[in-house]
Amino acid sequence: MFRSKERSLPPYYKKKEDTKSKEFRAVLNKNTSLVIIEKRNQKQILIKKELLDYNLDIIASEAPLKNFPPFGGEIYPFEFVVAERAILEQEIFPINDIIKELFGKNYDLKLKSIRLCIGSDEHEYVTIDEGDLKEVDIIPTLNGLKSFIQINKKSVFGFTVRRYDSKKANLIFFECDLTNPIFDILSIKIKILANLSQRGFYMQKHHRGYGLHLYYIITVDKFSETVIRFFNKLKIPIDLIYLKRKSSIHNWRTIECELDEKNLKNYLQFQYTKLSHMDVDKIVSIAIKNKFNFDLANLMAELLNKLKFDRVEIEDGLYSLDQEDIAAAAKLVVNYFGLNENNLSLPSNLDFKIIKKSIDKLEEILHHIEIKSNIYE
Repeated sequence: MFRSKERSLPPYYKKKEDTKSKEFRAVLNKNTSLVIIEKRNQKQILIKKELLDYNLDIIASEAPLKNFPPFGGEIYPFEFVVAERAILEQEIFPINDIIKELFGKNYDLKLKSIRLCIGSDEHEYVTIDEGDLKEVDIIPTLNGLKSFIQINKKSVFGFTVRRYDSKKANLIFFECDLTNPIFDILSIKIKILANLSQRGFYMQKHHRGYGLHLYYIITVDKFSETVIRFFNKLKIPIDLIYLKRKSSIHNWRTIECELDEKNLKNYLQFQYTKLSHMDVDKIVSIAIKNKFNFDLANLMAELLNKLKFDRVEIEDGLYSLDQEDIAAAAKLVVNYFGLNENNLSLPSNLDFKIIKKSIDKLEEILHHIEIKSNIYE
């Protein structure tokens, strides 16, 4: 059931670079979900927000002739989708304000692609994009886009497809990014897109032709206080997500180990590699006899694993735990969890002087474990 923890390798063995990634998904509400991908000590958080509350206007495009010679140029989708301006004002510009508030006023998301609709309504407009600004030597930024829209509110009524990725069936409406705003954040990318492959789902569930999505793609080195505060501003409780997942895994492991003695033995053997099969059998025997829950048995094994590691380092040889060591661990964890040690059922003929000596050493180990746990929390 449980996978073995990686054991130490001989110095002459060159370990291959770990290229595997670990990921999980979280759903926050009916409109927001995310995927977290962890690889090589970096974390990429891909957040998707449904933009179902905003208006879309869909019309047929010029693609039947435009996409074929002799015209050339961009590949157009066969339908043009115009999204209302409020998406930019309510979903995009506030993100740039958060970045300036947390990381500094000099930081500004760089505008990569957008195509604004300039006119009175969906029946009368022309389009301009970020390329038009570059032609007049203006560097497109999100702050500049915000100022332009505020000045021209009467004429900018929406934005439409800027790029059609036919291979991925994506209609790209908007893209911006920022690299290394602070040390712990490698990049922030924001996209608005619709996917043609998902049209059937939106037609069936929402009775609309397209589902427009807002994506945040954020790559971080670690979740520092500033990074967590940034996610909280985005209404993504990243610390609570990890806490809920860790708690779920722990609960699952606890139930499996308490249901089956064999699972408990397998877990302790693979988790605490310094313990021999005989050591684990003795620990589990006392745990079963005294009806210990998983947390007590696991803490016993963790303490004894560290005790044995320290003794092997000193004695430089094979070492087996005595019954007194295991009895000492049982007494310590029972007191640690606030239970009465007088009700403990232990083997007979134990040397209580050795038990007292083992308890003193195990208390030191427990103290170090608590300190390490507090640091990581």
